[in-house]
Amino acid sequence: MLIKADTCPICETSVAPDDLRCRTCGGVIQLGLDGPPFLRAALITTRSQPAFDHWREELARHPHSALARYRVGLCYLNYEFPVQGLEEWRQAASRLAERHLLRFELALVALGAGEYALGLEQIQRALDLAPAHPQYLYLADMLRAEAAWRGNNPRQAVQHWIAAYGRLPDAPQASRALRQFVQAHQARIGILSPNANLGLHGQEVLRLWHTNPAHRAPEQPPAPVAPAPLGRLRLEGLRRLAPPRAGVMEQMYADRLAGYQAARQVYEAQQQTVRSAHEAAIHAWQGRMNTLIANLPAMAWLCLAVAEEEARRQAEATRIAAEQAAQAAARAQQRLQQQQARAQQQQAQAAARQRQAAAARKSSRRKR
Repeated sequence: MLIKADTCPICETSVAPDDLRCRTCGGVIQLGLDGPPFLRAALITTRSQPAFDHWREELARHPHSALARYRVGLCYLNYEFPVQGLEEWRQAASRLAERHLLRFELALVALGAGEYALGLEQIQRALDLAPAHPQYLYLADMLRAEAAWRGNNPRQAVQHWIAAYGRLPDAPQASRALRQFVQAHQARIGILSPNANLGLHGQEVLRLWHTNPAHRAPEQPPAPVAPAPLGRLRLEGLRRLAPPRAGVMEQMYADRLAGYQAARQVYEAQQQTVRSAHEAAIHAWQGRMNTLIANLPAMAWLCLAVAEEEARRQAEATRIAAEQAAQAAARAQQRLQQQQARAQQQQAQAAARQRQAAAARKSSRRKR
């Protein structure tokens, strides 16, 4: 935090150096990339509200005090009023131009509040004072990524997420954003062409994806065919007429049945072996796939190709639908024009017949 002390900047009670929340008032007292969120429900209002009122009165008495304004802004943020809190911190930062930590904290809160333009402005000012600070560079990439994502530019968003992840792999925001992006598109990797230009890692993942053994049934050994049963009536007749021959046939059938049962046991053992080998192949495939998926930046680029392919297909479908709608509208307009032309032609023919009838009546009257 901007105020580094052994007391809470809200209620001014003693705190431990590693406390992220004050144990007395419940407010967040340390900000960081992996710090706790501001939660009004976590506040102990019997301690936080009097402190909030005190700092507002202090700010009213000393309107130019940057530290008082910082404390009031922190109270607003803990009460989940980000707009008011950000405004107080923005004014405090304008009075403490040399304190780049305040600019970082302001940009970090702006990231959580979705105020990306404000966050970018503040983190750039922090970088002007500390250009090599890794957390500042990370936060700048995250703000650019979120702004690009909001602006419907996934390529730039992924590029900045990957840049942020490369700077601080253990920070939560970039890794979470990349994992969510990968999870949203990973299941549709198969829509990509095997010949797509995806880089070495992307080609390896795509090639492995298309060789998933779970999508192919294992090749089964041929099943043995059971011998046809002997006819009961035929066998009884044969026993009466030629008992030795009937005995030979029964022995042959018993031998064939025993051979079938032995072959059946071998077949079932082979089936179990094939199933075990298939399950082992699926397990090995999944292990290789998990190893490749663990490379978040490479998977993000691959899933970006999936997202762009989906967008291309959607745009193509929209274009085709628009063309079909335009063609249907043109056909409907053409049919309407044809109907109107036929109606006009029929009206003209009716008018001509009426004129002919009128002329015929007039000529008949003259003859009389």
